[in-house]
Amino acid sequence: DSWVHDRVFSMQRPTYNNRAVYDGLSTQSGDYVVLVLLAVGYSDLKTMPHDTKVRLENQLVNDYGRIAYDAFVAGRRKEADVVIDESIFIK
Repeated sequence: DSWVHDRVFSMQRPTYNNRAVYDGLSTQSGDYVVLVLLAVGYSDLKTMPHDTKVRLENQLVNDYGRIAYDAFVAGRRKEADVVIDESIFIK
């Protein structure tokens, strides 16, 4: 779920003494996801397995595409003469 992905990457890093960072969010389906971030690792692309690189590249392409699409939609909404009542959407 992209919302979970976005939330995890917006969480602060665990503290120096390895304390976990907790968060949570409700999904559109009504489920609640508990997030526990224990550590942030740094990967060396030179030693990363090829299939992991491909998966990471695909994920980045998808994320950039979603960001571009969201920006496009936001721009179209700003220019449109339409009022959207977003209170009817599940948050």
